[in-house]
Amino acid sequence: MTETRLRGQEVTIRLSRENAIEATVTAFKDFTMAFRGRILEEGYLGETNLRYDDISDGVGGSFTVHAESQDLFVLMEFIRARQERQIDVRTSRVNATGRFSFPNGDRPRMFIKDMKFGETPVTIGGRDAYVSAGFTYNAERAKFITT
Repeated sequence: MTETRLRGQEVTIRLSRENAIEATVTAFKDFTMAFRGRILEEGYLGETNLRYDDISDGVGGSFTVHAESQDLFVLMEFIRARQERQIDVRTSRVNATGRFSFPNGDRPRMFIKDMKFGETPVTIGGRDAYVSAGFTYNAERAKFITT
């Protein structure tokens, strides 16, 4: 039986800022993405069961990056400047793409458009630890592109 489960070594994540790939922001330690939604329910007179619907609340998640160059801090400064409205927020976007390479040859992609960020701490964990930055984000939408 061929192993088809996906491991982290078979996933690449890339960030782009204003459509330019952040080439050196690639040492992702972890990455999470969740489609957020809510279930709506309503009960009506004369009916014995509730009626249900669902609604999207966008996507969100977090990731941790190890610093490989000053480009990590350039990205963090870009996010801060956008948050403080020092640059045009209509064209200042950070997007994420993920490529998943399954052992069976399937190669779906993930795309998260126009990520908005919360707190972004830099952690210097000790003399023998890599410097890292943690990001939390929300976005209006994300999608998986399958073939």
